[in-house]
Amino acid sequence: MDELTNFEKLDAILKYLDGRPKSVEYDAEEIRNDLDKQYKAQHFPEIGDLLIFLDKEGMIFLDTSSGKFMSRIITPGSLFINAGGYVTQEIKRGELEKLNKEKLMVDISNAEKVYKSYGATRVVAWLSLIVSVAAIILRVLESNHIWPFRK
Repeated sequence: MDELTNFEKLDAILKYLDGRPKSVEYDAEEIRNDLDKQYKAQHFPEIGDLLIFLDKEGMIFLDTSSGKFMSRIITPGSLFINAGGYVTQEIKRGELEKLNKEKLMVDISNAEKVYKSYGATRVVAWLSLIVSVAAIILRVLESNHIWPFRK
């Protein structure tokens, strides 16, 4: 079997603990042996580090006072693994990144369109300014009977 990713290992530990009675603490060696049997390979040599990570994430309770890594799942960990766990979270993160990249590409293409039309917009603005100034000058000249003179 292929090597498991760290996310898959974390999910496997949470699923293992979630499937056991919540009031009992399980030794890290017991967890590793059961998971290695389940996956038919030695995928969990760093079980202690994984349990420490899960404890810091608030997914399990980890007791090391006896010199052993004794752990049990707590409610946030149970809810998290039932919602899909780390693998699902990573897939969602990947989909979100993909959507953000697509949005960025659309934004860039829109910005390029605006930039390309910037010259025409500038010309229209200058022409509007010239026509407005000319109209004001003609209005002033006409009101003072300077040009075009009408009797």
